[in-house]
Parts: sequence; structure tokens; C-alpha cells
Amino acid sequence: MDGLDDWFEYALDLPPAERAAAIATLRSQDPGSADQLEAMLAECVSNPDFACHAAAPARANDPPRVLGVTLTVPDVAAAARWYSELLRCRVEQPTADVATLRLPQLELRFVRGEATAPRLLVHHPDVIHLGAATRTQGTARELAIVDPWGNALTLRSE
Repeated sequence: MDGLDDWFEYALDLPPAERAAAIATLRSQDPGSADQLEAMLAECVSNPDFACHAAAPARANDPPRVLGVTLTVPDVAAAARWYSELLRCRVEQPTADVATLRLPQLELRFVRGEATAPRLLVHHPDVIHLGAATRTQGTARELAIVDPWGNALTLRSE
């Protein structure tokens, strides 16, 4: 590789164990550049603003938007680990059956089971007028529907 920028781009795409090996290789060639690379990666990878934050609460006049996606997977731990490394997010309250990652505008949930189509959770300000919605938390209401193609969809007002 030609320079520190090349090493940075290369290392950023690696899983943590392989990233450490790349830094060790650079350290054997140029210890100063290895120190700089570690600092650059630490700043970027540990930046809590990079990918994972809870979404801001929706307001009643907001347009519909996707709040969450549920993926059914045979191995929740493996899926959560893979997505966590990919998206640089912490897994929240993992169990053998369920795990959740929170992205800026989306909650990504994994549940154990046979693979099925993803289930979407969508903010919709007019849920109460669309059908028999159930009250969830506080004033929030949810309406579970199935689209014409068999995909599960939950509409939520908050």
C-alpha cells in the first residue's frame, strides 16, 4: 500500500481481529504510521455518532416512515454479531431468541425461527382511522396488517 490513507481504507473494511493483524503488519514496517493508523481507527470506529442512536420520537404530523425491521433467522446470536460488526452497533439485550440493534432512524430486530419475509414497523400518524388499533405505550397505538403479498406490517402512531 502506498500510504496511511490506503492502510486506513483497507483496515476500516476488516473485522476487528483482521484489523489488529493489519496494524501489526504495518507496525513491523513503520511503527509511527501504525500508531497514527490506530488513532485514526479508534476515532472513527468508536465514534458513537457513526451509526447507532435511537430514533427521535415521531410527531403526529410527521409523514409515515419505517421505524423498525424484524428479521427471522435460525441463529440470532450469529446474525446479531454479523450485523453489529457490519453496522458498528452494540447489540441490546440479546437472548437466544431475540436481539436488537438501534440505528439512527431504525430498529433492527432479530428473532429465532425459520427465515420469512422481514416485518416492518412504520410510523403512521392516522393509525386510529385505519382500523382497530391497540394501545401500546402511553398514547401510542399499533395496527398489525398484512400487505397483499403476505408481508407483515405494523403501523404505529406515537
